[in-house]
Amino acid sequence: MIFYIAKDQDTNNVWHRKVGKTKDMRFKDKRLYHDHEYIASRQFAPEYIDEVETIFKEYTIGKEHKNLNIPPHFMGKTEIIKEEITTEELINKLNNLAIPS
Repeated sequence: MIFYIAKDQDTNNVWHRKVGKTKDMRFKDKRLYHDHEYIASRQFAPEYIDEVETIFKEYTIGKEHKNLNIPPHFMGKTEIIKEEITTEELINKLNNLAIPS
């Protein structure tokens, strides 16, 4: 499985940084996003991907998306990164994880 950090443009034309996991890095659904750009990614053994996702939970907005005017159909809205977290922090965290890949 691949864990990624990306920038996604919602259908209101607002860009969000988010994290997620996928088997396929192809971006394909324009109904939910207007645009998409990968920042970083790293492959992990499938049995560890949920652990990686849990590690990044502290950086995400979680249920705060309800107060932030994010379109309800935006995929991964709970995985949007808090504004005070820098992209460099995210990349460093991803690159320094001691989890089998």
